[in-house]
Amino acid sequence: MPTKEDPEIEAEQTEDADKVETPKAEKPEKMVPQSQVDALIKGRTAEYLKKLRVVEDEYADFKKSVEDREKEANDAAKKKVAELRKDLPEGVIRLLDKLTPVEQLDWLSDPANVIDKKHIEPLPKERGDHGAPPRVPVIV
Repeated sequence: MPTKEDPEIEAEQTEDADKVETPKAEKPEKMVPQSQVDALIKGRTAEYLKKLRVVEDEYADFKKSVEDREKEANDAAKKKVAELRKDLPEGVIRLLDKLTPVEQLDWLSDPANVIDKKHIEPLPKERGDHGAPPRVPVIV
């Protein structure tokens, strides 16, 4: 058995110490001149701006087509709604005015919302003593 003073053990210990102590040589980073970086950024920025303009133009065209279709639908609905609401009570007309023409047409076209003048009861007359304190009978 080798002893502490054995030359083989000492040689192994020194080899281990040498491996730990010697760092690997790092490769230097590749340096790019600032002018090339600026040119690359400028080129990419111009490229993205072109794409952005194309997308903005497509969006504007799409938005205009949607607004045109909405306007056409509202105009067509206004004509139909005018015919459907001519015999309705004033209160219902005021409520319908708060809706868009398309919503009015949907509501008026729904069979569940058919209103006949015959079935609408008049509102009760206002009481004269409305807001007055209640009358309490006096017991003598």
